[in-house]
Amino acid sequence: MKKKMFGAVAVSAALALGCAAPAFAEPTSYDQAYTDGALKYGVDDKYQQIDKADVAKDADGDGQRDGVAIIDDQQDGNSQTPVYIQTNIAQINVAVPTKLVFVAESVGGDMMVPSAGVYSIQNYTTKAAIYITDIEAEYADEEENWVLVDDAALVGEGVEAAAAKRANLMVGMASDQDLNGKSVDFTIMPDAGNLIEASTTDTDPLKIDKSIENGGNVLPGKLDFTFDARSSVVKDAQSANGQEIQAFNILFTIGTSSGR
Repeated sequence: MKKKMFGAVAVSAALALGCAAPAFAEPTSYDQAYTDGALKYGVDDKYQQIDKADVAKDADGDGQRDGVAIIDDQQDGNSQTPVYIQTNIAQINVAVPTKLVFVAESVGGDMMVPSAGVYSIQNYTTKAAIYITDIEAEYADEEENWVLVDDAALVGEGVEAAAAKRANLMVGMASDQDLNGKSVDFTIMPDAGNLIEASTTDTDPLKIDKSIENGGNVLPGKLDFTFDARSSVVKDAQSANGQEIQAFNILFTIGTSSGR
């Protein structure tokens, strides 16, 4: 199964700090202050020699030494140092099932689906809970052998599909309650965007608790999903008998932030 997993927790922060130093009436530009390879600045008419190679140049041409704020001593004023935060993407350890099998009857109707508790997403990350912020569906190929629908009249025993090369499918997907007591329940449709937002129960991201260690064993946080599915009459059922033909993919976006 195709899956998307993203970590978005800030695990390190870097402060970009400059040095604020008072400047005197002369010089007002560091470039102007270079004389014979040395920087001169006045302190009671005495000069301190600093090697030119050790002094940051004015690369941006703003008249100030790069990384340094100059305060004009002829007037009151304030200087500031911007602080920047850099975010590193943390590695998360999440298990998503790589295969999901439904069984359709050739005459259509109810399909066999995994039992409750079989299909789950498990969080083995020990430092943080995770969120499922997006669930989407896409066809496995361009043939559209199986066509996902959200109209119950297009599936059922004896119902024939007009456009599907194999059959119409109507598939519902629901979750148990997450760490915040929320759950989702929706019909899987391709190209519908984030299916969580189409849920009939809640539209917030789903939260799965972090794993815990118990006697040397790691017990992952877990969220179970259940399915219900119906199909129309399966065309050319003889050639498809006993074969597993991929119909669609379910894609999850998973991270350490709810995005809200």
